[in-house]
Amino acid sequence: SSGINAEWPLRPGRTVYINGALVDSKATPAGRTLKLGGSLLLGNEQDSGPGAGMDGANIFNGELFKLNMFSKKLSDEEIKEMASDMCSVVEELYGEVRAIKWDDVLLKNRTGTVTEIESGCSAGAISGLLDSLLETMQEKLQQTEEKLNDTIADLENKEQQLNETTRELDQTREEKETFR
Repeated sequence: SSGINAEWPLRPGRTVYINGALVDSKATPAGRTLKLGGSLLLGNEQDSGPGAGMDGANIFNGELFKLNMFSKKLSDEEIKEMASDMCSVVEELYGEVRAIKWDDVLLKNRTGTVTEIESGCSAGAISGLLDSLLETMQEKLQQTEEKLNDTIADLENKEQQLNETTRELDQTREEKETFR
């Protein structure tokens, strides 16, 4: 099966990726907005109101796996990372910007002929991936903490320099007033 990623920000348009490679891009018409509270239809084209106007000729006949939608534009590198291993759990790193999660899709009511098949991702492999993900997150947290500590040290150094400059300025002012 292939991994398809599509994005549709309000501007400049939507892009579609298959297995991490960009395959299509289309500009969004000026002034077009996406409204809240709608429905997401997977597997057919909706020609009229919700649940109506389905055309048997437009039925999706394939496999969907790990459909996720994000509230921010992902970089090509982020998409490639997710597409590199269909059993990975790297999308869990995105937290709140992951607006629609594959697990949520699986829990929704479905109509038509839907067959669930095993993903081939064993629980042990996923557990190992979660451990790896946790380790990666801890490493990133440690790197961020180190950068933060470096920034704090730099700020403290700048504060000392500023205080020294202020003392020098005050001394210069006092000397200048003494000569008046």
